[in-house]
Amino acid sequence: MSVKCIARPKEGESCLITGLEASNLYCYGENFILKELVPAPADGWTYEDLEECCSKFEYDYADVYLGEQWIGSTEI
Repeated sequence: MSVKCIARPKEGESCLITGLEASNLYCYGENFILKELVPAPADGWTYEDLEECCSKFEYDYADVYLGEQWIGSTEI
């Protein structure tokens, strides 16, 4: 099952990635075990980059963080 990224704000919501564009992307499995670490692109993360990267994570269960900010899960 792929991870659904919720970083892109809807109208009236604040931006989850502001100030985190240069942070690493972490994909954790059960028991908060690190499955994958993706370094930030040289020019920083965009919503499109994050959505594309998250869609490539295929796990039964996973949570994804940009730095310390939760931005997605297989449970959404």
